[in-house]
Amino acid sequence: MHDLSGKVAIVAGASRGIGRTYALALAEAGARVVALARTVDGDPSKIGSLAEVVATARAAGGDLVASACDIADEASMVRAVRETVASHGGVDILLNNAIWPIRGFDALAVTLEEWAVTFKLNVGGAYVFMREVIPHMIARGGGSIINMTTASAQTSQPGTTNHGYPAYAVSKAGLERLTTYFAAEFADRNVAVNAISPGNASRYMRGGRELDRRFWGEPIVHLAWQRPQGGISGQVLHTYEFARSWGPKPAAPPQWDEQITAMLRDFGIAG
Repeated sequence: MHDLSGKVAIVAGASRGIGRTYALALAEAGARVVALARTVDGDPSKIGSLAEVVATARAAGGDLVASACDIADEASMVRAVRETVASHGGVDILLNNAIWPIRGFDALAVTLEEWAVTFKLNVGGAYVFMREVIPHMIARGGGSIINMTTASAQTSQPGTTNHGYPAYAVSKAGLERLTTYFAAEFADRNVAVNAISPGNASRYMRGGRELDRRFWGEPIVHLAWQRPQGGISGQVLHTYEFARSWGPKPAAPPQWDEQITAMLRDFGIAG
Protein backbone atom coordinates (compact mmCIF):
# COMPACT_ATOMS: atom_id res chain seq x y z
CA MET A 1 0.00 0.00 0.00
CA HIS A 2 0.95 3.67 -0.11
CA ASP A 3 3.81 5.00 1.97
CA LEU A 4 2.51 7.91 4.07
CA SER A 5 5.87 8.76 5.60
CA GLY A 6 6.11 12.47 6.33
CA LYS A 7 2.34 12.96 6.23
CA VAL A 8 0.46 14.25 9.28
CA ALA A 9 -2.96 12.73 9.96
CA ILE A 10 -5.70 13.70 12.41
CA VAL A 11 -8.12 10.91 13.31
CA ALA A 12 -11.21 11.96 15.27
CA GLY A 13 -12.92 9.28 17.35
CA ALA A 14 -9.84 7.07 17.53
CA SER A 15 -10.01 5.40 20.94
CA ARG A 16 -11.87 2.21 20.02
CA GLY A 17 -13.64 0.27 17.29
CA ILE A 18 -13.22 1.28 13.69
CA GLY A 19 -11.56 4.60 14.57
CA ARG A 20 -8.83 2.80 16.48
CA THR A 21 -8.23 0.53 13.50
CA TYR A 22 -7.99 3.51 11.14
CA ALA A 23 -5.50 5.34 13.37
CA LEU A 24 -3.29 2.26 13.66
CA ALA A 25 -3.46 1.58 9.91
CA LEU A 26 -2.36 5.13 9.07
CA ALA A 27 0.49 4.92 11.58
CA GLU A 28 1.50 1.55 10.14
CA ALA A 29 1.63 3.18 6.70
CA GLY A 30 4.10 5.74 8.03
CA ALA A 31 1.90 8.72 8.83
CA ARG A 32 2.44 10.82 11.95
CA VAL A 33 -0.96 10.33 13.56
CA VAL A 34 -2.73 12.56 16.08
CA ALA A 35 -5.50 10.41 17.57
CA LEU A 36 -8.43 12.29 19.12
CA ALA A 37 -11.10 11.25 21.60
CA ARG A 38 -12.79 12.82 24.61
CA THR A 39 -10.35 11.31 27.09
CA VAL A 40 -6.75 10.21 26.84
CA ASP A 41 -6.31 8.15 30.02
CA GLY A 42 -6.92 4.42 30.23
CA ASP A 43 -5.28 1.05 30.61
CA PRO A 44 -2.65 0.80 27.85
CA SER A 45 -3.01 -2.99 27.87
CA LYS A 46 -6.77 -3.04 27.17
CA ILE A 47 -8.56 -1.92 24.00
CA GLY A 48 -10.87 1.01 24.65
CA SER A 49 -8.72 4.07 25.29
CA LEU A 50 -6.30 6.37 23.51
CA ALA A 51 -3.61 5.18 25.93
CA GLU A 52 -3.93 1.70 24.44
CA VAL A 53 -3.88 3.03 20.86
CA VAL A 54 -0.66 4.92 21.55
CA ALA A 55 0.95 1.89 23.19
CA THR A 56 -0.07 -0.44 20.35
CA ALA A 57 1.14 1.92 17.61
CA ARG A 58 4.47 2.60 19.29
CA ALA A 59 5.10 -1.09 19.96
CA ALA A 60 4.89 -1.59 16.20
CA GLY A 61 7.19 1.35 15.49
CA GLY A 62 4.40 3.80 14.58
CA ASP A 63 4.38 7.53 15.25
CA LEU A 64 1.11 8.21 17.08
CA VAL A 65 0.21 10.67 19.82
CA ALA A 66 -3.07 11.19 21.65
CA SER A 67 -4.97 14.39 22.31
CA ALA A 68 -8.23 15.00 24.15
CA CYS A 69 -10.94 16.53 21.96
CA ASP A 70 -14.72 16.74 22.27
CA ILE A 71 -16.67 17.18 19.02
CA ALA A 72 -19.52 18.69 21.02
CA ASP A 73 -17.20 21.61 21.81
CA GLU A 74 -16.11 23.76 18.85
CA ALA A 75 -13.28 25.34 20.83
CA SER A 76 -11.91 21.89 21.64
CA MET A 77 -11.81 20.97 17.93
CA VAL A 78 -10.16 24.24 16.95
CA ARG A 79 -7.56 23.78 19.68
CA ALA A 80 -6.81 20.19 18.58
CA VAL A 81 -6.06 21.31 15.02
CA ARG A 82 -3.96 24.27 16.12
CA GLU A 83 -1.94 22.12 18.51
CA THR A 84 -1.36 19.57 15.75
CA VAL A 85 -0.08 22.26 13.40
CA ALA A 86 2.13 23.73 16.12
CA SER A 87 3.70 20.40 17.02
CA HIS A 88 3.78 18.67 13.63
CA GLY A 89 4.06 21.56 11.18
CA GLY A 90 0.74 21.07 9.38
CA VAL A 91 -1.98 18.60 8.42
CA ASP A 92 -2.16 16.39 5.33
CA ILE A 93 -4.93 13.93 6.24
CA LEU A 94 -8.17 14.32 8.20
CA LEU A 95 -10.38 11.38 9.10
CA ASN A 96 -13.75 12.42 10.53
CA ASN A 97 -14.86 9.33 12.45
CA ALA A 98 -16.32 10.81 15.66
CA ILE A 99 -20.13 10.68 15.77
CA TRP A 100 -23.10 11.36 18.02
CA PRO A 101 -24.11 8.00 19.54
CA ILE A 102 -26.37 5.95 17.28
CA ARG A 103 -29.79 6.01 18.92
CA GLY A 104 -32.88 4.23 17.70
CA PHE A 105 -36.22 6.05 17.39
CA ASP A 106 -39.63 5.48 15.97
CA ALA A 107 -39.87 7.62 12.83
CA LEU A 108 -42.53 9.84 14.43
CA ALA A 109 -40.84 10.17 17.81
CA VAL A 110 -37.64 12.13 17.09
CA THR A 111 -37.60 15.39 19.02
CA LEU A 112 -36.33 18.61 17.52
CA GLU A 113 -33.61 18.58 20.16
CA GLU A 114 -32.43 15.15 18.94
CA TRP A 115 -32.42 16.33 15.33
CA ALA A 116 -30.41 19.40 16.33
CA VAL A 117 -27.74 17.63 18.37
CA THR A 118 -27.34 14.82 15.82
CA PHE A 119 -26.77 17.28 12.99
CA LYS A 120 -24.56 19.48 15.15
CA LEU A 121 -22.15 16.64 15.83
CA ASN A 122 -22.39 14.43 12.75
CA VAL A 123 -22.42 17.26 10.21
CA GLY A 124 -21.30 20.32 12.17
CA GLY A 125 -18.42 18.52 13.87
CA ALA A 126 -17.06 17.30 10.54
CA TYR A 127 -17.51 20.79 9.09
CA VAL A 128 -15.51 22.45 11.88
CA PHE A 129 -12.61 20.05 11.43
CA MET A 130 -12.66 20.59 7.65
CA ARG A 131 -12.85 24.35 8.07
CA GLU A 132 -9.85 24.29 10.36
CA VAL A 133 -7.58 21.89 8.43
CA ILE A 134 -8.15 22.92 4.81
CA PRO A 135 -6.09 26.15 4.98
CA HIS A 136 -3.19 24.13 6.40
CA MET A 137 -3.58 21.47 3.70
CA ILE A 138 -3.53 24.13 1.02
CA ALA A 139 -0.38 25.60 2.56
CA ARG A 140 1.31 22.19 2.22
CA GLY A 141 0.22 21.75 -1.40
CA GLY A 142 -2.90 19.65 -0.84
CA GLY A 143 -4.43 17.01 1.36
CA SER A 144 -7.06 14.34 1.81
CA ILE A 145 -10.24 14.41 3.92
CA ILE A 146 -12.16 11.22 4.67
CA ASN A 147 -15.63 11.43 6.20
CA MET A 148 -17.24 8.37 7.73
CA THR A 149 -20.73 7.67 6.46
CA THR A 150 -23.05 4.67 6.73
CA ALA A 151 -25.08 2.36 4.53
CA SER A 152 -28.20 3.73 6.25
CA ALA A 153 -27.61 7.08 4.53
CA GLN A 154 -28.69 5.47 1.28
CA THR A 155 -32.25 5.70 0.01
CA SER A 156 -34.48 3.59 2.26
CA GLN A 157 -36.50 0.72 0.89
CA PRO A 158 -39.38 -1.17 2.58
CA GLY A 159 -38.22 -4.29 4.36
CA THR A 160 -34.54 -3.32 4.59
CA THR A 161 -32.55 -3.08 7.80
CA ASN A 162 -31.67 0.62 7.66
CA HIS A 163 -34.79 1.73 9.51
CA GLY A 164 -35.06 2.75 13.16
CA TYR A 165 -32.34 5.42 13.11
CA PRO A 166 -33.88 8.36 11.27
CA ALA A 167 -31.78 11.17 12.77
CA TYR A 168 -28.53 9.26 12.34
CA ALA A 169 -29.30 8.18 8.77
CA VAL A 170 -30.41 11.62 7.61
CA SER A 171 -27.45 13.34 9.26
CA LYS A 172 -25.06 11.00 7.47
CA ALA A 173 -26.83 11.74 4.18
CA GLY A 174 -26.17 15.39 4.96
CA LEU A 175 -22.51 14.59 5.59
CA GLU A 176 -22.31 12.90 2.19
CA ARG A 177 -23.65 16.05 0.55
CA LEU A 178 -21.16 18.16 2.52
CA THR A 179 -18.45 15.83 1.24
CA THR A 180 -19.31 16.30 -2.42
CA TYR A 181 -19.74 20.06 -1.93
CA PHE A 182 -16.30 20.50 -0.38
CA ALA A 183 -14.72 18.20 -2.97
CA ALA A 184 -15.92 20.51 -5.73
CA GLU A 185 -15.12 23.66 -3.77
CA PHE A 186 -11.48 22.76 -3.14
CA ALA A 187 -10.59 20.61 -6.14
CA ASP A 188 -8.47 23.39 -7.62
CA ARG A 189 -6.57 23.66 -4.32
CA ASN A 190 -5.59 19.98 -4.48
CA VAL A 191 -7.70 18.84 -1.52
CA ALA A 192 -9.50 15.53 -2.01
CA VAL A 193 -12.70 14.97 -0.01
CA ASN A 194 -14.39 11.57 0.09
CA ALA A 195 -16.83 9.65 2.28
CA ILE A 196 -16.65 5.96 3.06
CA SER A 197 -19.05 3.52 4.70
CA PRO A 198 -17.41 0.74 6.76
CA GLY A 199 -20.28 -1.70 6.21
CA ASN A 200 -22.59 -3.38 8.69
CA ALA A 201 -22.03 -1.62 12.03
CA SER A 202 -22.95 -4.70 14.04
CA ARG A 203 -19.86 -6.38 12.61
CA TYR A 204 -17.32 -3.76 13.71
CA MET A 205 -18.73 -1.72 16.59
CA ARG A 206 -18.48 -4.35 19.30
CA GLY A 207 -15.94 -2.93 21.73
CA GLY A 208 -12.90 -4.57 23.19
CA ARG A 209 -11.78 -6.63 20.21
CA GLU A 210 -9.21 -6.41 17.46
CA LEU A 211 -10.53 -5.70 13.97
CA ASP A 212 -8.90 -6.84 10.75
CA ARG A 213 -6.59 -3.92 10.03
CA ARG A 214 -6.06 -4.96 6.43
CA PHE A 215 -9.75 -5.17 5.52
CA TRP A 216 -10.75 -1.86 7.13
CA GLY A 217 -7.41 -0.08 7.10
CA GLU A 218 -6.19 -0.49 3.52
CA PRO A 219 -9.11 1.47 1.97
CA ILE A 220 -8.39 4.34 4.38
CA VAL A 221 -4.68 4.37 3.58
CA HIS A 222 -5.55 4.39 -0.12
CA LEU A 223 -7.92 7.35 0.33
CA ALA A 224 -5.40 9.20 2.48
CA TRP A 225 -3.07 9.21 -0.52
CA GLN A 226 -5.62 10.65 -2.95
CA ARG A 227 -5.58 14.10 -4.54
CA PRO A 228 -8.21 15.50 -6.95
CA GLN A 229 -5.96 15.58 -10.00
CA GLY A 230 -5.77 12.02 -11.25
CA GLY A 231 -7.14 10.55 -8.03
CA ILE A 232 -10.38 9.98 -6.16
CA SER A 233 -12.41 12.92 -4.85
CA GLY A 234 -16.08 13.74 -4.35
CA GLN A 235 -17.02 10.09 -3.99
CA VAL A 236 -19.17 8.16 -1.52
CA LEU A 237 -17.48 4.78 -1.30
CA HIS A 238 -17.98 1.48 0.49
CA THR A 239 -15.32 -0.57 2.25
CA TYR A 240 -16.74 -3.87 1.00
CA GLU A 241 -16.31 -2.71 -2.62
CA PHE A 242 -12.63 -1.84 -2.17
CA ALA A 243 -10.44 -3.70 -4.69
CA ARG A 244 -13.64 -4.55 -6.58
CA SER A 245 -15.25 -1.39 -7.98
CA TRP A 246 -12.58 1.01 -6.67
CA GLY A 247 -9.00 0.88 -5.50
CA PRO A 248 -6.17 -1.35 -6.71
CA LYS A 249 -7.07 -4.89 -7.69
CA PRO A 250 -5.19 -7.68 -5.87
CA ALA A 251 -3.37 -10.34 -7.84
CA ALA A 252 -5.46 -13.00 -6.09
CA PRO A 253 -8.79 -12.79 -4.21
CA PRO A 254 -8.09 -12.03 -0.53
CA GLN A 255 -9.02 -14.57 2.10
CA TRP A 256 -11.05 -13.20 5.02
CA ASP A 257 -12.16 -14.61 8.35
CA GLU A 258 -15.77 -15.63 8.96
CA GLN A 259 -16.73 -12.27 10.51
CA ILE A 260 -15.78 -10.38 7.34
CA THR A 261 -17.12 -13.06 5.03
CA ALA A 262 -20.49 -12.83 6.82
CA MET A 263 -20.51 -9.05 6.41
CA LEU A 264 -19.76 -9.35 2.71
CA ARG A 265 -22.66 -11.78 2.38
CA ASP A 266 -24.90 -9.17 4.05
CA PHE A 267 -24.28 -7.02 0.98
CA GLY A 268 -24.57 -9.81 -1.54
CA ILE A 269 -20.82 -10.12 -2.09
CA ALA A 270 -19.08 -13.47 -2.07
CA GLY A 271 -16.31 -13.36 0.54
